[in-house]
Amino acid sequence: MLIAGSVLGQVNLERLRSLPLNSDLDSIILAEIYDSLSVEYSPEDNMHIDEGYIVAPIDSSFKVYIFEGEGCGAYCNPFWEIFWSWENEKENHLEIDEAEGVNENIDSILRLSENQYLLFGHSHGRARGIEGVGCKTVSLVQMGDDPNIIWHFDVCTSNLASEDQWICEMVYDAKSKAINYRYQWYEEQQEYRSYLLEGQWEYNGTTFIQTQHVKTYND
Repeated sequence: MLIAGSVLGQVNLERLRSLPLNSDLDSIILAEIYDSLSVEYSPEDNMHIDEGYIVAPIDSSFKVYIFEGEGCGAYCNPFWEIFWSWENEKENHLEIDEAEGVNENIDSILRLSENQYLLFGHSHGRARGIEGVGCKTVSLVQMGDDPNIIWHFDVCTSNLASEDQWICEMVYDAKSKAINYRYQWYEEQQEYRSYLLEGQWEYNGTTFIQTQHVKTYND
């Protein structure tokens, strides 16, 4: 991930903060961050970055700006640059920063309570020449003066765990506010002996507590 200052330092934050909050800030923010990232990630370095898009919760208390790129060496891998914005109500302007702790594509945001939100995402890549990995992620965001990640969990699987069927599941139960997961992984020292991990995280009103975690070998 890029250090936020190296990108946001090139963006005219004072100008963005001076714009009326009812103006079309989203397109301006996307364009300016994209221009800065395009300088950092150039084809000359075997890297590129795509134009960004926005994901936000239903109450729009904050917005997430997602930029996906790709870097190539011996083989190519995707990467994500994530930023977010929120209103500074005391000073009546917009704040923008790197979303520290968020290193994957964000698919959706669910409001969990008055000031807490769940970010659901995914990532994928080539861990090494013989292995591809896919992951699903969830992060708990605490919204105070600014958004902060206070809990994170991910599940991943690999073609070394199963070439026939990738099992990588994460399901949120809105009624019980529990997150159920199920995924396959492997033990490299045992000639890629694979196993299934299943479990549950339950929301206690503040954070998530793991209440189940079962490991079952496939052989």
